[in-house]
Amino acid sequence: MYKRIYLIALVPNSQSNSNAYTVYLFEKEEKIVLPVNLAKHEIRYLFKKRGHKFPLQQNIYDTTVRILLGLEAKVISVSIYKYQNQKFYAYLNIIHSKNYLEISIKFSDSLKIANRFEIPIFIRRDILLNEGIKVTKKLLKDALRGETNLPDTY
Repeated sequence: MYKRIYLIALVPNSQSNSNAYTVYLFEKEEKIVLPVNLAKHEIRYLFKKRGHKFPLQQNIYDTTVRILLGLEAKVISVSIYKYQNQKFYAYLNIIHSKNYLEISIKFSDSLKIANRFEIPIFIRRDILLNEGIKVTKKLLKDALRGETNLPDTY
């Protein structure tokens, strides 16, 4: 079963160096936060606003967006389907010429494309439960008191 998640924050990672960020994804129904560490170069287009022009680059993100737009494919969602060796794997779900396609795509690119095309992000529930943090009143109270036992890295 897949659950919808929302990108809620992007925070510089103070625990490592200035070239790392933590992206926070949130599942509303079960109140689970999923922190994901990404390198600075992986977040370049993550919060790109409509109409804002970045210089054209030769990278897979730009190429993928140009292909999708050129083919007039309908991008419908992103699905995070696997977590292995501390790495998330995602599909870009599209419809083109009445065909449904799942295209394997780099996780950070899937977030950028979801943001660019304003499409939902889904994650397998077992991955969310295993890798996410359940937000409870006790967790929040303990965090405000500085009494949490959260891991140092995600």
